[in-house]
Amino acid sequence: MQINEDEMTLALALDRGDLDLLPFTGDPTTLRQAGENDDIRIIDRGYEGVGAEAWLGINTAKEPFDDKRVRKAIAHSLDSEFIVKALLFGYSESIDSPIIPSSPFYAADAVHQYEHDLDKANALLDEAGLEPGSDGVRFKMTILHQPGVPAAISKNMAEYARAQLKKIGIEAKLSESADFPAWASKVASHDFDMI
Repeated sequence: MQINEDEMTLALALDRGDLDLLPFTGDPTTLRQAGENDDIRIIDRGYEGVGAEAWLGINTAKEPFDDKRVRKAIAHSLDSEFIVKALLFGYSESIDSPIIPSSPFYAADAVHQYEHDLDKANALLDEAGLEPGSDGVRFKMTILHQPGVPAAISKNMAEYARAQLKKIGIEAKLSESADFPAWASKVASHDFDMI
């Protein structure tokens, strides 16, 4: 028996026919490669109860993120359709809730959609009293992305968020924990701005 945790090595083995099954992969690069092989079938079922989600979390216990207008501005700065099409190659869908629609706990009337609108995002930040300085920066923050998650999901989404936040005057730097326990410790102790 051979144990290998490297996603790329596993994807190549699946493509060659050395593997019969590669479960729980969400890396869009791997999915695109597998989709080009007529001998491989991609099945998108199995997460109906809880879902496999890529998400951005904001530390609402920390200023200025404790202001709902700031969180709404961040939401309006991000284009979920771009994320789905360009970053995830269409192997995903956009949802507006941390609970997926197929879950019995999903409540359609409790979700709110934030359309991609940089003007609205800027107006919300102005309303929150976060005027841009002479350098155009309203405030600085850090995005802590999760190690061990495929780069196309974690790091690329963090890079995209950083670029979008810059458009509304938020300067974000990226940070990655050494491993999952270090990341989880920061999350549990609220030692982050955005994850």
